[in-house]
Amino acid sequence: MKSKLIVKNSKVLVNNLEIRWSIGVFEHEKKQEQRVRINIALNTSWNPEEINDDIKNVVSYSDIVDGIIALKSKGHINLVETLSKKIAQLCLKDPKVDSVIIKIEKLDIYDHTESVGIELEYLRKND
Repeated sequence: MKSKLIVKNSKVLVNNLEIRWSIGVFEHEKKQEQRVRINIALNTSWNPEEINDDIKNVVSYSDIVDGIIALKSKGHINLVETLSKKIAQLCLKDPKVDSVIIKIEKLDIYDHTESVGIELEYLRKND
């Protein structure tokens, strides 16, 4: 008898994506880009029996990273919370993504801290 695989918990991770971004509410933040670090954990669901070694059957981290880089070209963002929401919308476009945790850190705000930032979890809302 052939056994079937069941995935109990599946995540796609993007760790420590560091990018220069025009972000912030203060005038000096609007004049030059600053370093931002983004971490994402996408909770996903798919049937391992249907993957068939084909990228279209899984969540592509390449699509996520490329999508985030494309967001940068849309101009200045005031709040890291707004950036987080835009990234969440990008991630949740894929129906295989059930939820996403996004951590965004500004790296150069205070001399005596490594970073300041936020971490938010977004869930898919089905109407």
